[in-house]
Amino acid sequence: MDVVTTSGQATGVSASIEKIKRMNAGCKGKALALASGVTPENVLDYAPYVDAVLVATGISIDFHNIDPLKLRQLIAITRSHSLSPSLTITTPKTAWYLSKIAPNTKGDKFAWLDPTSIYIDSHAFSDLTTDLVSQFNAADIDLVAGIDAMGFPLAGSIANRLGKGLLVIRKASKLCVEVDSVTYSCYAGSGKVMEMRKGAFPASTRILLVDQWIETGGTMLGGIQLVEGQGGVIAGLATICVETNELTNELRSKYKLAHVVPEDMQQLFDEHKFLGEDYK
Repeated sequence: MDVVTTSGQATGVSASIEKIKRMNAGCKGKALALASGVTPENVLDYAPYVDAVLVATGISIDFHNIDPLKLRQLIAITRSHSLSPSLTITTPKTAWYLSKIAPNTKGDKFAWLDPTSIYIDSHAFSDLTTDLVSQFNAADIDLVAGIDAMGFPLAGSIANRLGKGLLVIRKASKLCVEVDSVTYSCYAGSGKVMEMRKGAFPASTRILLVDQWIETGGTMLGGIQLVEGQGGVIAGLATICVETNELTNELRSKYKLAHVVPEDMQQLFDEHKFLGEDYK
């Protein structure tokens, strides 16, 4: 016998942790696999005691109607953590990937930090995506839109995880089709133009609008105006960080806004004092 398999009491019902502990002790070095009732929310509770998750029926009580978003989240989490009784497993530090953010070394002409270093690490990028999509219900979103240019990597990852299409909102004169345009104020305070193809989606399409960072709120507001101008409905806004000011407070109050900065660290980001290396 090479693997011992156990499960909860019924389809979709989580197994008792105490039961899994006893099973682990009884295996005496053999691999233990857990089936039934495992979810993205509880998988790390089982992590110290099991080697594999076989059947993820905890993401649905119906074998034929599994929630694809939760399944992707579960896969991402299990791939990011070793599930082995021989290892000590702890829940990852909240938004641990923020430690990878690189500081600005080239002066005020550039953004005050560089979050793109998160994307280089596949686990960091995956966990960031998971933390953002988990704040939404996939059934409430029809399409994901990303803002040029740094919103594209994150929007693409989120769209893929949600199983949705991706609409790109470009800077002026980049699209070779008829467009709607809007003038907006970027983080540097200058007026710029962004564009979105005409007839991008049917009226009432629910759009999750994504940008890498919301500093002043002007860029995100421009994207909102384009989406709503074509009759779209803003299902939510997603970003790594939203800094605090009058406009961003207005966005928070009007739309569902997902970000990953812990509350006790918000002031560091607002004052541009955060150093990624300090969060390790």
